[in-house]
Amino acid sequence: MFREIGTTACSLHPLKKPSDVDYRTLPVIHINGYIQSASFNEFKQEIKLTDSQYFSDDFSRSAWGERFRNDIITSPCIVFVGYSLFDLDVARVLNTFEGMKERIFFIIKNKPSRSLQKKLEQFGSIIEVGVEGLADIVESIRPDNAAPKIDYLSAWEKIAIPSTPARSLRDIDVIDFMMAGSFDYDLFAADIIQKTFAYAIK
Repeated sequence: MFREIGTTACSLHPLKKPSDVDYRTLPVIHINGYIQSASFNEFKQEIKLTDSQYFSDDFSRSAWGERFRNDIITSPCIVFVGYSLFDLDVARVLNTFEGMKERIFFIIKNKPSRSLQKKLEQFGSIIEVGVEGLADIVESIRPDNAAPKIDYLSAWEKIAIPSTPARSLRDIDVIDFMMAGSFDYDLFAADIIQKTFAYAIK
């Protein structure tokens, strides 16, 4: 599919560390293994083939499982395309979260069977539009590239640094900030202006 649109993706096996992945390469993580990248020496660790391997809980305890959980917690919307939750690894992780149902969506092409519908509705909402319908939805909400971009920081605040510091930074100020969370904007400004970086990180 990527070749059809002139794009390439980077396929990775689960032994690869999330911290080593370059997300600009469109990485595709094969949590059950990827045969084309499997090595002879680590074949049993890279590829899931047996029932015992599928029944094990290796994924949720791995670094990728931790990354997956963090993504679920921080994402305002989670979309599964053509996925039925028959993969126990993902189902186990989703089952550990409560209150996520309104943020999870399953994109399928045709009306699901009663059993599949019941399973998916435990975790989220079903949208019967298929891949093409999802592409149309994404295209309709894509922002205009010509519009000015406004940075949005949900947990940050922009601070205007004055030209001169209000007062010098003392050791006790750093201790109060690091130990008690007592933050002073004037001290932050002084630290930046004087370039001591005892109160902030450059």
